[in-house]
Amino acid sequence: MKRNNVPSGGLVSLIDTFFEIIETPKVQFSKKLLESAEDFLNKLSASQEPKRARSAAIRAIKRKLKLEDSNFKEIVNSAATYKVYFNTVEKKEIYEALCNNNLLQLERLLDSKTLSSNDKDHILSQIKLISDNKVLEEFHNQVDSPLNRRTKEVDSSLKETMLEAIFSNFIYELFDEKHIHCLNSGIDESEYEFDYWDYINSNDNFSRTKSLQYIFLNEEKYSQLDYSCIRELVCQFISESFDAIDNHGYLAIHIHKSQSHLWELASDIVLFAEKFYEHKEEINYFKPEKIEKITSDYLDIIFDEGSFTKINEGFFYKDTFCLYSDDGETAPDLLILFRKDVRDETKIPCPKCRSKQVQGNSYPRLGVKSWECKNLICADRSMSNRGKRFSYESILKQQAIDCPDSQISKSILSRWKRDILYSVNKSEIYEYLIKCYSLPGDGITFFNAKPVNDFGRTISTNSHVTGKLDLGCWENFISSDFFKRWNFDRKSCMSSELVAHELSNQVHLLQGDSEFTLKSLASDSISGAVTSPPYYNAREYSQYPNLYCYLHKMRMISSEVFRTLEPGSVFVFNIFDYFDNENIIISSAMGKKRMILSSLIVHSFRTLGFEYITNIPWDKGEIEGNRAYNSGNLTPYYQSPLNCWEHNLIFKKPGKRTYEWPFVLRCKPVIKMVKGKNTYGHTAPFPESIPNLLMKNLKPGELVLDPFAGSGTTAISAKKHGIRCILSEAMDEYVELIKKKLN
Repeated sequence: MKRNNVPSGGLVSLIDTFFEIIETPKVQFSKKLLESAEDFLNKLSASQEPKRARSAAIRAIKRKLKLEDSNFKEIVNSAATYKVYFNTVEKKEIYEALCNNNLLQLERLLDSKTLSSNDKDHILSQIKLISDNKVLEEFHNQVDSPLNRRTKEVDSSLKETMLEAIFSNFIYELFDEKHIHCLNSGIDESEYEFDYWDYINSNDNFSRTKSLQYIFLNEEKYSQLDYSCIRELVCQFISESFDAIDNHGYLAIHIHKSQSHLWELASDIVLFAEKFYEHKEEINYFKPEKIEKITSDYLDIIFDEGSFTKINEGFFYKDTFCLYSDDGETAPDLLILFRKDVRDETKIPCPKCRSKQVQGNSYPRLGVKSWECKNLICADRSMSNRGKRFSYESILKQQAIDCPDSQISKSILSRWKRDILYSVNKSEIYEYLIKCYSLPGDGITFFNAKPVNDFGRTISTNSHVTGKLDLGCWENFISSDFFKRWNFDRKSCMSSELVAHELSNQVHLLQGDSEFTLKSLASDSISGAVTSPPYYNAREYSQYPNLYCYLHKMRMISSEVFRTLEPGSVFVFNIFDYFDNENIIISSAMGKKRMILSSLIVHSFRTLGFEYITNIPWDKGEIEGNRAYNSGNLTPYYQSPLNCWEHNLIFKKPGKRTYEWPFVLRCKPVIKMVKGKNTYGHTAPFPESIPNLLMKNLKPGELVLDPFAGSGTTAISAKKHGIRCILSEAMDEYVELIKKKLN
C-alpha cells in the first residue's frame, strides 16, 4: 500500500520510518495497536494526503513530552508584565504555534494585542527554539530510562508503552484533523462541524435550552396562602423543574425576606429538592444489604425487610446565599442554588479524535458518568498509553473556558466570593446567576421576574402557574423509607455510671454520653439550651458509619433536651452544612457532597415537638485560603463561593415566652491554631457570641443546658450573665479543659 509520501509497504514501512526518525531500535508493537493502525490507514482515501513524516514525529514527541511548556510559560508570563493576558483559546493557539515552530503565527497573535514593537520583540526573544536534534535528545533521556511515577525509579518495562503512545500520536499528526474526525464519526466532510461543542450539541440529549431556571417567591404573589400550601406549590415546582432542566443545569430559588416562615421554607425546600425522588437502584456501586447491616448493628435494631432497597435522589444542593438589602438590620433574602446531575448512558464521542470507541465504567461524582476513549489512534492518549477520560460535565466546563464571551469580570467574582452579602439588589443577583451558571446562547427561564439584560442568553419569562395542587406531595415525601431509617423513637439501651462535677455554685458538669446523662435531669426544669454538636465525621471524636446513625444519635439526645426544657424555652443549635460523604449510597470519594445537615436537623426536631422559630446566620468573615473557590477560572461552572456562614437554628418548646433575635451574628471564629499548634485545647470551639444569643434573653438565676459542652464556652457566657449552667461532656480531656478554663 503506497500513500503519497508515506513509505511504500504500508504500515510496516510507516513503522520503519518512525523508528528511523526517532533513532531507536525497532520494538514489536501490540497486536491491538497494529490492527487499529492498519484499519485507520485502510479507511483513508487517496485524497487525504499525509504530512511530512519527520515533522509529524517531532510534533508528536513535543506534545507527549510537553517540551514546549517552558516556552509557553515564558510567553504568557512575559506578556503579563505588560498587562497583556490571553484567554484559553489564545493560549491553545500559542501552544499550537510553538509545536509547529510557527513564529509568524505568534507574531500575528501578539499584533492583535496592545503591545509596542519593542514589547512584542522582547516577548518573542524569550522563546528558546527547540531544534529537532534537541527534541530527539530529550526524547531519549525520558524514553530510554523511563521513571515509574509511583516509585520514582527507572522502569524499563515502560519504554514500549511510551513508544506506542508516541507512535499513536505520530499517525494522528500525519493527517489533517478534519479527515480524522470525519472518518471516526462516520460523516461526510461537507457536514463537518469544526467546533466540537457545536458537533455534540446537534444531539438533543445535549441541548442547552433550559440550562437555568429561576423563581422568585415574593410576598405579593403568595401572601394569601398558608405555609403548607406555599410549600406544596414549591415542591411541585421543584419536581417539574427537575424534569425540565438540562443535565448539569441549575435551579435557583429566591425567597423574599417578607415571606412568612422564611427559614422554615428554605429548610424544607433544600430537603425536598435533594431527596424527593425515591426509587429502586440496581447500579453496581449501591449495596443496600451492606448499608442496612451497618446501620442495624450500630443502632442495635432490626429494620423491616427491604427498607434499604430504595434511594432518594434529586438535585444536588450547592449553597444558600444570605442576601441582605442593608447591613444586616433586617432579614435577608435567601437564594438557594441546586444543580441537576443525572447519570446519562448516551455515548459521547471523544473530544479529541471524535471516535465513538468509548467505554464508560466509572463515575467521578454521583450522577456524573465518565467515558474513556478506547481508540488507539488518538492524540490524547497518555504516556502510559491510556485513553483520556472525559464526561459531558467536563466538556461543558471546558466550553465555558474556551468561549471568549463567557468570561466573567473580576469585580463580579470579588463581589460574590462569599455566600453572605450585604446591600444587594435584584439586578446584580440576576447578573451573577446568568453569567456564572449558564453559557452564552443557553436558554434560561425566569419565573416571577424579568431581568433587564440577557447577557447573550435566550431568556424567557413566566408567571409561576401550576396545575392542580397535589396536597399530598410533602406528606408522601416525608413518609418515604429514607426517614424511617433514622427518624424514629427508640428506647435507649445506654447505661453507665454517672460522674457529676460541681465546678461552682453556678456550674454543674455531667460527665458521660448525653444520651445517658440528660436522663438524670428533671422534666420541664431547664430555662434554655444552646450547643454546637460534634459534626458528622468532621473530627476524630465524632465518627459514625453513616449519616443515618449520626442523625438518630442527634435525635435521641435532642429528645432528652426537649423533655427537660420548660414550656416556652428555646434550644439554640449551631451547625454547618459542610462537605462530606453521607455513606448511604456509596462510601468512596465519588459520594462526597455538600451536606444538608441543617435541613435534616430541622425536620427531625419538628417531629420531636419543637417549633422552628428562626435561623441566625453566623457570618464568620473572610475565610483563609480560597478552597474550592473557582480554580483560577473566570468562567461559568467554576464558581463556588466560599461558605462563610453557619446556622444558629432557634427551636422552641411550645409555650408562652417571647424573645428578641438579631438578623445576623457577625464575629470571627475562635483562634485556636498558633504556629501550627492548637493552643486553645479544643479542635472546634464556638465563639462566646453564640451562647450570648440565648443568655441575653434570660434572667439572672435561670438555668441553661449545653449537651455537648466541648471547651465550656457556654458556662463562661452563663457566668458573665449571672445564669446557672448544666454541662454534659463525654470526653475526659475536655472535662479537664472545662475545669481549667472556668478556674
